[in-house]
Amino acid sequence: MTVENRQAFQRLLIQLRDLYAQLLCLENKKTELLAKGQVEMLSMLMNDEQAILMRCRSAEKARIELCSSENGIRICDLVSREDGPEELLSPIFSELCKIIKDLKKVNDRNIKLADTRLSTVRMLLKEIGIEGRKNEAGDTLRIKA
Repeated sequence: MTVENRQAFQRLLIQLRDLYAQLLCLENKKTELLAKGQVEMLSMLMNDEQAILMRCRSAEKARIELCSSENGIRICDLVSREDGPEELLSPIFSELCKIIKDLKKVNDRNIKLADTRLSTVRMLLKEIGIEGRKNEAGDTLRIKA
């Protein structure tokens, strides 16, 4: 592997780590907003999240291209090499993996929070007799997930 490609892998790993760390931060903020029921703030936060996700997709595309240029090597294979500059990638890769694992945990918690809030709203609507009624257009009023 060329020195340029090793450096590119390192920059890419750092970029991915930083982007996913930003997503983790947003997911933690999302947890707070979901718990408080602050829908307007949640909507604004999700716009920020979409911008970061687009940057993540771009970085992932660059990663795929870089891996392809090196005969399809996977980053985990590159990091597992113990010789030379690749060992510098290991701590960055470990941080990235931890962030992704934490992101999944927080995301799962947020899904449960959102589902709980939605179930509560559905139950309240049903109790007050709004769910199942028809609007002016004749459509049945429902809350969709």
